[in-house]
This record gives sequence, structure tokens and C-alpha cells, in this order.
Amino acid sequence: MKFAIVATCGRQYKFDENCTVVLDRMNSLNVGDQITFSGNDVVVVGDENEINDANNAVVIAEVLEQFRGEKIKIFKKRRRKHYDKCTGHRQDYTRVLVKSITNN
Repeated sequence: MKFAIVATCGRQYKFDENCTVVLDRMNSLNVGDQITFSGNDVVVVGDENEINDANNAVVIAEVLEQFRGEKIKIFKKRRRKHYDKCTGHRQDYTRVLVKSITNN
């Protein structure tokens, strides 16, 4: 099975062929759009036996869903000061399906 390490959204992700990956939100994309990662975005391409340099590698993925993660509660408290604060956060994500990984 082929895999690729792709740098996007300020992070590096491992993409396997025909697998879904959850990335940070890509606002400019809609459900059903295709994304092409190439050039400096693709760091490494390989399979079970060897790892190759990704000079001409191209990774094609399709956007499956734009969604928000679970709510994370943040609670701050200072003892004996009558101070407590509760806030929450929900991260935005994009789920993509990796269709093909090619290395020419």
C-alpha cells in the first residue's frame, strides 16, 4: 500500500491510498471538491518496501465533509480569590478521502 507524507495547514499528515484523513479546516473548499497536493507539499512517498523522494509526486484527494469537533471545556480557577472561569472551544475540521498517490 502506498503512502505519502503531506505538509498542509502547518502540519504534516500521513496519507494512505483509499483512506480518509481529518485535516484542519480548509475554508476555500466545498464538499465534493478535489484537492491536488504536489511540489513542496509532498515530503515523502513510499510503500511497504522502500521510501522514495517526492520530487514529482502528486496526491489527489476529495473533500468528504466540513465539520466541527467535540467541545472542549476549559476551566480556570484561582483558589481563595473568588475567581473561576469556564469557556469552551470547538475546532473546525475537513475530512478528505485520498484517491491516488503517484510518483513519476
